[in-house]
Amino acid sequence: MRLLFRAVSSAIAVGVLASPPLGRVVSAQTKAYTLPGAATDPSSIVSNVPNFMVSMDEGGTVPSEPKATCDNRATGNSRSTAGLHLEHYFAGAKDVFDQKVGVLRQYMGLKQAVQGAAGSSAVVMETLDGSEAAYVITSRPCIEDANPSATNVEYHVRLIRDTTYADIIITMYAATPDTARKYAREMLQKIAAVDYASVK
Repeated sequence: MRLLFRAVSSAIAVGVLASPPLGRVVSAQTKAYTLPGAATDPSSIVSNVPNFMVSMDEGGTVPSEPKATCDNRATGNSRSTAGLHLEHYFAGAKDVFDQKVGVLRQYMGLKQAVQGAAGSSAVVMETLDGSEAAYVITSRPCIEDANPSATNVEYHVRLIRDTTYADIIITMYAATPDTARKYAREMLQKIAAVDYASVK
């Protein structure tokens, strides 16, 4: 299923990138537009094709809950991360956005995508500020460590609003999805505030 998703995404990307006007700008930076305030070591790769689309891939490290890690440390060996892939289409490219969203809904819904990575773990679906969300909680034993077991939460949000599409993923060591949900909500608020015409 992941291969299907990648193939579909690649086909869409090829179609999208084959037709934009000249003037494509790609930048890599340590400033991020959408990560939660708690994130450190941010990275951001932005492509702005004027009058066509902005794509953004961002990621950073967020603190782990010590009791949910093997080493009982917030910034130890068990790293927690927040990141997203976002595409915003300008008015002239709405048809391309509609085509992309149609393919995603038909071939790779959020639950389907998360279940593919969750294995036998249960996928819990919910709505977060009007967006579709899903999470999986897994545990594993620790061997001769500070804690007897570690618990990992993988929290996904898919935003489809106006002509913006984004997949948010928070992967963190935590006992519950509460903190991951809080980070995802903060990211949704930041996405809504981005001025895409000035992104670079």
